[in-house]
Amino acid sequence: MAKASIFDELLVHCAPAFNQPSFENFVVLVIGWSLAGMRAMTSGALRALGAKADKHFSTYYRFFGRAVWRPDMLGACLLRLLLPYTPPGQLIAIVDDTLARKNGRHIW
Repeated sequence: MAKASIFDELLVHCAPAFNQPSFENFVVLVIGWSLAGMRAMTSGALRALGAKADKHFSTYYRFFGRAVWRPDMLGACLLRLLLPYTPPGQLIAIVDDTLARKNGRHIW
């Protein structure tokens, strides 16, 4: 996406969590999710963007499984971005870091 947006300005602080192509794809997905609404999946985000998602749709689907990025670093960055907007003493964090192993006929 050629034109800078407010998301570009905010998310540039999180760029160290990604390599360059992964960061560009992440920004496109965040903009698409914001346009598509709360229940948007990747396909909804890409539909909301239309032609502005300039790469093949499979690139964005592969983002979570194959892209080079560090989720822990991204989480810390997003927390730093949100903390200034949280009233003192009002932050409650619930974290579950267990691995959810699932199996069954319909789980790959």
